[in-house]
Amino acid sequence: MDRLAVRALVQKHVDELHSCARAGGNTRQKALDQRDSVAEMVADLSVVDQGAFYRVYAEEMDANTDQVESFARQNQQQIALDEDRSEMFWKAVGVVLIAALALFLIVKFAK
Repeated sequence: MDRLAVRALVQKHVDELHSCARAGGNTRQKALDQRDSVAEMVADLSVVDQGAFYRVYAEEMDANTDQVESFARQNQQQIALDEDRSEMFWKAVGVVLIAALALFLIVKFAK
């Protein structure tokens, strides 16, 4: 079984599903169509070779899923960090505005 070819097929299927989702298509139907095309592709293989193919396909799909989940976690962490920085910035702006207002009132009423 050529793992690189199976990996490329998995990536093609994932890309097609993403494109379908972005276009507002029915990803469930697209996945079913992909499953049918894979079944046709391996139909002439022996049962043993079909099993080997599906095992490698599942492993590559799992690896792809792990990669996507890792990327999503990294993005979530970056978003949380950006939100914390933004919150700190606006708190600092608030402190500066309150200090400026307090100084203005002190100067105005000190006369």
